[in-house]
Amino acid sequence: MLSDTLVTHEIRNSAGADVGFQRISENGRSTEYAQVGEPLNLPNHFKIQHREVGGGSDKRRQSNVRFDLAVTGISLKQRNCSLSLTLDVPVGDLDSSTPIDTIMAQMMSGLCLTNTTATTVLLNCTGTLAAALKNGTI
Repeated sequence: MLSDTLVTHEIRNSAGADVGFQRISENGRSTEYAQVGEPLNLPNHFKIQHREVGGGSDKRRQSNVRFDLAVTGISLKQRNCSLSLTLDVPVGDLDSSTPIDTIMAQMMSGLCLTNTTATTVLLNCTGTLAAALKNGTI
């Protein structure tokens, strides 16, 4: 279970600085957090939710985390930047979490590492997949 406040070393920005989040709502298998001290006119929220579908060996769990950041664009209008990650796994037919760990590690390393021999985790969005997402490249 996530704590009501996520602070030191749990979530960071692209400069590597800690960003605190406070739980603002909880409803069943869904919870939402807001950045501590965020400007009211430019909210920075994230939501995590889970649902299970099917039964027996066909049972699947779909878990989603979505970050939303309001920004003021060049036009001075408020716009939203969003990033969503969904994990969809056949929990009714798995006997271990190894496949889940594998696919999550592949996603995280693709976002946070480059194709060099360096093993430093990059939060500045220059990782191989992060750069492709940010720049719309393939």
